[in-house]
Amino acid sequence: MKKLLFSSLAGAVFAVLSGVSAWAMGMNPSPTHPPCPQIGQSDGCGTIITLNSGGTATVTLGSGTPYDGVEDQLVGVINNSGGTVAGIVVTGTGIGGFDNDGAWSTACVSSGSNTYGCGTPTQTGNVQQYAGPLTTFPSYSANSVTVQFNTPLAPGGTSYFSLEEPPTAGGFTVQVTPVPEPASMLLFGSGLLGLGAFLRRRLSL
Repeated sequence: MKKLLFSSLAGAVFAVLSGVSAWAMGMNPSPTHPPCPQIGQSDGCGTIITLNSGGTATVTLGSGTPYDGVEDQLVGVINNSGGTVAGIVVTGTGIGGFDNDGAWSTACVSSGSNTYGCGTPTQTGNVQQYAGPLTTFPSYSANSVTVQFNTPLAPGGTSYFSLEEPPTAGGFTVQVTPVPEPASMLLFGSGLLGLGAFLRRRLSL
């Protein structure tokens, strides 16, 4: 009985601490505009990208306020493609013009009565303040951002990040980068082995 009580108590404490840790990193999804967390003046995602089968994507514009109260956007991603996705490339006027006020700024940023940032991005630096704790931006320009999911999105998985401008400015497109299927990798490896054997035979002649 004591063991059972101890196990139950330990489980409850772990759940509470996990919840506190997730909240501290801004990872609890907003009940109003999931899967993004509530940051600054934004009640979750201002834009949601739904990844569909065939490498297409649907962009849904939310009514959420920019987290800085001006233009910076929280963008959520939902993977309904049926496969695992390693990353996406998003384009749109001004979305990559990062200017040190990302949603996960390492310092708390105030805009009037609004405070945001104070978070823990994956890496340090201005760009990672926008990428946040779940993604990395390996390359970007003023109008294009490559988003790499730190953990590839399995079917039904979600993620989020922030951008400098609303994705509606000047259009918004999405390019999906799928994770290679195991069968494809096996065929590729077999092809390389076959090529190696062929070259060895040619060289031995």
